[in-house]
Amino acid sequence: MANYSIRPVPICKQTMDKGFMTWRMNYGQQIDAGNYLFYIEGPKLNIIVDTGASAEMFTARGYGGATDVQTVEEGLGKLNLKPEDIDIVIITHLHWDHAAFVHKFTKAKVIIQKTELDFARNPHPANASAYDEKFIKDINIEVVDGDEEIVAGVKVLLTPGHTPGNQSVVVETAKGLAIICGFCSTSDNFELPPELRARGVQILPPGLHVNLFQAYDSTLRIKQEADIIVSLHDAKFLDEHRIP
Repeated sequence: MANYSIRPVPICKQTMDKGFMTWRMNYGQQIDAGNYLFYIEGPKLNIIVDTGASAEMFTARGYGGATDVQTVEEGLGKLNLKPEDIDIVIITHLHWDHAAFVHKFTKAKVIIQKTELDFARNPHPANASAYDEKFIKDINIEVVDGDEEIVAGVKVLLTPGHTPGNQSVVVETAKGLAIICGFCSTSDNFELPPELRARGVQILPPGLHVNLFQAYDSTLRIKQEADIIVSLHDAKFLDEHRIP
């Protein structure tokens, strides 16, 4: 087991309806959510997961309540890194808020699931506004198809449902397998209140999805396989600087 850590780098934060994260639950409740890139500390290569987006981008697309935390450069600078130091960028899915800054990483190989890339190039009209073709132009893409090891101690899992080809990232740590969820989620998707657990509910799939059944199965898979769950938008990582 490798002894890696995950370093959350918040780019912006947003106030949103909790129902966006939890299917058929919690509508009308306002929560804070973080927008991050995650640096995997330990491998010989410098690896990040996702690239974040700015508050201006959220506002321009009609999402209120977004404020910047820091730029990509400022966040990486706190880790003594620059965008050009990054060797590998793993994109969980190609929604604009996860891939907006991918072009900053000029020397990186960008790892995307084949199904996600194919869909992003020709998205269904109902979901097209979440994608932007410019994010996949003129970058060094390496396509993967399903579960695959990226480097020793880091692998991707195909976890579809939120999008057709989103992927989650497994990182070996001193305290077991940490999985960075590939879909929009918070701890509420996994840490359920007693009344739901008493009814046999194991997880809540993401509130936004293209395939509910896949989203459920992917969420359950992560809960079953992870020792540490890193939910993609959980606000606690605004202040938690190392996992574990």
